[in-house]
Amino acid sequence: MTIGAAKRIGAAAALAGLAWLGGAAAADAQTATDGGSVKPMPSTAPPLGGAAQPGTAPAAPAPQATGPTAELAPGVVFEVVELRRMPDRGFMQLRFAVSNTSGTDTSLKDHGLAYEGFLKDIVVIDFGGRRQYTIGSASQCLCSTFRERDGGLVRAGQRREFWAWYGLPSAGARQMGIQLPEVPPIMDVPLL
Repeated sequence: MTIGAAKRIGAAAALAGLAWLGGAAAADAQTATDGGSVKPMPSTAPPLGGAAQPGTAPAAPAPQATGPTAELAPGVVFEVVELRRMPDRGFMQLRFAVSNTSGTDTSLKDHGLAYEGFLKDIVVIDFGGRRQYTIGSASQCLCSTFRERDGGLVRAGQRREFWAWYGLPSAGARQMGIQLPEVPPIMDVPLL
């Protein structure tokens, strides 16, 4: 079976579970089998030996978060990349990234955000509408999954992106909160 065929089969399984969300996703939507992507962050530490090598530029600083954030642990930051309403598909999509500048590997599982193979306990809250939304599920989580069952590993110096689908909030909702285990809610997240 080719990778494209496996993705189409995974997409079909994920789309079958969207019935309870009240819509159908487009065939090109990300599927639960895609998982998170790993993007190495440039190192800000000098090379071993202390000083930069002659003729080399100093390392670029780590990218600054552009969306609302929460610090999960020293050097481990959860950043909301985008919270988007998808009315034609009947769901809301949260895209987020975890940046790890702590110097040691960590995982979403370490912070209560994942089991070994998929996300959990990331709740979107509509304070104005007095509703909360949990990650959707069908035969499996409608979210990033981890083929290696690594609990969403984020290596030291890396930034990894993830996604999750939720039920569609009311048309009047403009800002939401994101509740994560053991940290205060991330407030005033724009709902696009």
